[in-house]
Amino acid sequence: MGGEISTAKARIKTGTYTGDGNATQAITGVGFKPTVVWVFMNLAVSGYWYFKTDQMGGTNSVRDSGTSDYNTDYIRTLDDDGFTVGTSGGVNTLDRIYFFVAMRD
Repeated sequence: MGGEISTAKARIKTGTYTGDGNATQAITGVGFKPTVVWVFMNLAVSGYWYFKTDQMGGTNSVRDSGTSDYNTDYIRTLDDDGFTVGTSGGVNTLDRIYFFVAMRD
């Protein structure tokens, strides 16, 4: 599931992935290296959302559930064809469905 908007300057891809519970999981098939990724669950299940930009150093990203929480194991990397998540904070819980928005300028 997902869609893509593409212009000469920007790309946006939406989609879903299912958590596998492993230490890391590569989410591929985005079609470009994003500069921003936003991941969230069904807000009826959890109010958490996760956010990473290419300006955040190393594996740093943020989770927000009312207060900002920085960690190196939420959205770990922005990759050539997507991104990689870790397991901290529930961003890759086994069999849970996550929604994402990936953008590139």
